Amino acid sequence: MMAHVMTKCVGAFLFMLLMKPMVGAIEWFSEWVDCSPERQIANIHLFFNVGEAFTLLPFCGLFVKAIERLVKPSKDNTKVKPAGHLRCINISIINVPTTVIESSISETATIIKLSGRMFDRVMDAIGTYTPDDIDAKRENQKILKKHPDKLATFKYLVSEVREYLLMVGRNGNAQSIIQQVYGIMSVLDQTERIADIVHRELIPLYEKLCRLDTTFSTEGNSEIRTFAWEISRYFDSVFNAFDQHDGKALTNVGISFETTKHTSEELRMSHIRRLWKEDPDVVATHEIHTELIDSLINITTTLSSIVDTCGKMNLLDYKTNGGNG
Repeated sequence: MMAHVMTKCVGAFLFMLLMKPMVGAIEWFSEWVDCSPERQIANIHLFFNVGEAFTLLPFCGLFVKAIERLVKPSKDNTKVKPAGHLRCINISIINVPTTVIESSISETATIIKLSGRMFDRVMDAIGTYTPDDIDAKRENQKILKKHPDKLATFKYLVSEVREYLLMVGRNGNAQSIIQQVYGIMSVLDQTERIADIVHRELIPLYEKLCRLDTTFSTEGNSEIRTFAWEISRYFDSVFNAFDQHDGKALTNVGISFETTKHTSEELRMSHIRRLWKEDPDVVATHEIHTELIDSLINITTTLSSIVDTCGKMNLLDYKTNGGNG
């Protein structure tokens, strides 16, 4: 806008300086081609624009510098939603069923990986919390302060993949493709649920721990960190299975979840035994510890549901289960 105004002003100034010769040239041209008054006005406009363009073309660099000085960059700090990590989605392949499912699963793998990273960051802050370590507290607060941005990116990716899948669902594909599409959407919903648990439950628990200015007992903290490490391993396994489109690997992950169910019950019983002994650290953090274990179990259950959904709908075996329908 500013560039347009400046070129027109400079052009008008030059036209005024060269008014007489310009008018003479236009009159001569109009008489030579026998133009009507309306055509003469159009000729003036044409001569002005062409002459302005050729005259100012060599000075484009100077105009750019002048405009950069006159127009200050906007101070609006509103963040634009990032394009995120979309790697495979392509609207042009929407009519190729097998490729559509393959690309959607690859994007879902990325989303699962992001949810696992968010989980790891928060659990690392909880597991390493020490009341006397001021530097660690500041570092954790700095990391968790970025969490809303990470969550916004995550939600954006989920919405983009979901919108793409809805387009595929409306595209009149075979029933087997429609089933797989809605299976992937179910996995997206479950992965989003995990991200919400991290945001609405785990981060507030860390803040509550900071307010109490205490930490878990040595045994309790060790058990929580071990449990969190197991869950993190499941995130990696589920991501790898999706990323490699390996249904067999995902089946093996599902078998491993049975062991985790026993682990969670053992954690509960171990905590109750310490509570009976009236360990001061256990008593002080009892509520946080109980809520934390419940949240970790919810995440594990949701990961298990993702595996079950894939198994029931053969999501990672799409190439051999009607993928070309």
